[in-house]
Amino acid sequence: MKPECSFRQSELTTSNMASAYAGIEAAEDQIPDAEGIDDIKSALEDAVNGLQESYDMYDEANSNWAGGERENEEWVEKMDEIQSAIDEIENWEPDQTPEDVDPDDYESDEDYKEDLGRILQEEKDNAIDFINGLSLP
Repeated sequence: MKPECSFRQSELTTSNMASAYAGIEAAEDQIPDAEGIDDIKSALEDAVNGLQESYDMYDEANSNWAGGERENEEWVEKMDEIQSAIDEIENWEPDQTPEDVDPDDYESDEDYKEDLGRILQEEKDNAIDFINGLSLP
């Protein structure tokens, strides 16, 4: 089956995790089209927003659990995993940026631009691998 014909994880769950999965999927969709490191970071911020929304839903449900007199251990564990993923994303930094490259080190502008394109593609690939490697409940 073609990937565009299959359901996404966010579409297959009715749990509070749907927003988290949707945020991750949005980042996965945006990163390949990024024109710079800031675009990659913006896509990752969308993932954080989805994760935060799921965290907030679990937090609210947990606050209302048993009349607020005790916690639901399963939800607290999920909240911890979600917060860990949020922290990881917020601490993501590219291995290289265009600022790391000195145009004077190149024989031509074409070589310089080619290397910038290579760096951006590597960072896109790194960001996709990173986001796919997150541990989520």
